[in-house]
Amino acid sequence: MRRVLVLGYTHDFFDKRVFLKCVLSLSEVFDEVVYPFWKRERKVSFSIPENVTPVGLPPFHMRTWKRTLFDDPKYKESILNLPGQFDFVVSHDTQGYLAQKRFFRKLKQKFGAKLVFDLHEFLPSASFPSIPDSPVKNWIIEKLWLSRILDEADAFVVVNDFVKQTLGKKGTNRPVFILPNFAHQETFTSLEKKKDRIAIVGGIRNDNGPKEYQKLVEVFLERSHFDFTFIGTPKAALVDFGFPAPLLENPRLHFPGFLPYSAMLEEISMCSFSISHLNFRNINSRFSLPNRFYDSLCAGTPILVPFQLEEQWKIVEREKVGVGFDLTKENWPLELLHKIEEAEYPAIAENLREKMNLFSFEAHKRPLQEFFFSLLSKDGV
Repeated sequence: MRRVLVLGYTHDFFDKRVFLKCVLSLSEVFDEVVYPFWKRERKVSFSIPENVTPVGLPPFHMRTWKRTLFDDPKYKESILNLPGQFDFVVSHDTQGYLAQKRFFRKLKQKFGAKLVFDLHEFLPSASFPSIPDSPVKNWIIEKLWLSRILDEADAFVVVNDFVKQTLGKKGTNRPVFILPNFAHQETFTSLEKKKDRIAIVGGIRNDNGPKEYQKLVEVFLERSHFDFTFIGTPKAALVDFGFPAPLLENPRLHFPGFLPYSAMLEEISMCSFSISHLNFRNINSRFSLPNRFYDSLCAGTPILVPFQLEEQWKIVEREKVGVGFDLTKENWPLELLHKIEEAEYPAIAENLREKMNLFSFEAHKRPLQEFFFSLLSKDGV
């Protein structure tokens, strides 16, 4: 009996990368997938296959030091007490901040399993979020902490080529599979039905450019005919970021709130353009390939991407599915508006419609499954 243990405890149960890409895909080709999860309210819902075994664990403290001291030991004990053997342990977390290497060794020994790390991002930059991102921080974390954990991995699934190259530079010679955050559904709205509207997709946070979004909205409302829809960002959040009240009451701003996945894609598909990120000041922003990027493309909506977001712009430029701009220029919103006006929109939209399957996970699922079976075959199993 082939079994997989998927550890994504700090993520939402139906996380797109943990559940939709990993748990569901492996459940199609393995006999059982055991999935420990954090008991809390679920914002979305998908059907759970019969051979997926959820294991509910108590919620943890949100403050890092409390979680490290009080929750992590109980969590690790619960995992190590799971019955049976596993072919793989797939870890989507670093499993805390203390004694992770020992924990991973115990997992491999107890379950007779291969350990596969799924790296959602460049971890040194994302680890210890209370410490400002810097080259010094990243170097210290990678050398003194992260590299010791990754030494235990038998293989990696990574979100982009940058992370793969980073592993190579540190001497990792283990198998690596690149899996960007592809979308999970395709939808399309004809050009005649699209609105003169720009979708700002996903929650706006300090790390994805709230001030830049405000600047963009103010200029476009004054100089263009475009409306804006904020998908996943409530109006109250923009108040917290300093958006002036008169701006937020403008009838050309729309706030549909948090939407189910299909409804979100439908909302994006009705817009002329989409935009997901306006910050390039940390490594994970510059090289990110987030869900919202692929969701926009699979909604058939051309995307607006700063040149500084290197991985995203590389795709947009190569496939001709959006418009690029220079976020370092003082008047970048006006320059972006001019680029939009000069763009051959029907040609871009039609080109995207023909290439949407490139950005859908369904086209990439089988190679991921085959990657896991190739790891088994290396031992002649």
